Amino acid sequence: MIQACRVWTVVLAVGLSLAGCGGAKLNNLDAEFQSLYLTKAEGLKAGDALSAAASDLGLVDLSARAKQAGTDAQNKDWRTAVAFYRIAALAAWQAGERGGQLILEITDAGAELCQNRTDQAPRDCLLMIIIGPLAVHDDLARDLEPVQAKSTKEIVLGAEDLATLESVFDGVETQFGKISNAGEAARATPAPKSLLEYIDKQRLILFCTAQAARDLMLDASEVGGRTALDRRRTRYDGMLSTVKAALGHADCPTS
Repeated sequence: MIQACRVWTVVLAVGLSLAGCGGAKLNNLDAEFQSLYLTKAEGLKAGDALSAAASDLGLVDLSARAKQAGTDAQNKDWRTAVAFYRIAALAAWQAGERGGQLILEITDAGAELCQNRTDQAPRDCLLMIIIGPLAVHDDLARDLEPVQAKSTKEIVLGAEDLATLESVFDGVETQFGKISNAGEAARATPAPKSLLEYIDKQRLILFCTAQAARDLMLDASEVGGRTALDRRRTRYDGMLSTVKAALGHADCPTS
């Protein structure tokens, strides 16, 4: 389930990169991002790890070039600079573990340009806020996968597994809150409707990861899993209510 959620995230991210600001270089980098990630998505779907890894390396390289373009554009046109940072951040995020360490520096630079602007670029400025939490979620989803694999093989989960499940749930809940706060604040801005809908769908993805961690706690009942689950029941219900209010459902992908 978690892998499917990450691929869904990828498709939406590509969609967000489409209607960028003007400029041939910006458009070319946008097109390169779309091509690299569609190639990666196809590689993941086909189980071709080498193709996916090659795409990751290309995305890291693209991120570095787009970041430099953003830096170069800062004193000329801040909106164009933020658009370059948007491509850089998306590319680093979708490069997975290889790009994770690059994201914060990029989004911080973009967010700084967006501060105190009355003439904001609402889409790109909002992405500077939410890409970081989405990337953290993907890291947490990867942490969850080995525990899911154990459960599928009916291996009894131990204390270390429960600690992972608690860490995943708590971490995802924190990122869920950050994205929710950003989305609510964005509703008072001219942010595109498509981006607000995107945020709602991302909250479902995060909720589903938290739910997967929560459900697995029952498989660790011999080491306190049920107690850990009960301590998080109210917080789980809060995320569930938020997602249902936004989407009308909280149905998680099953494959």
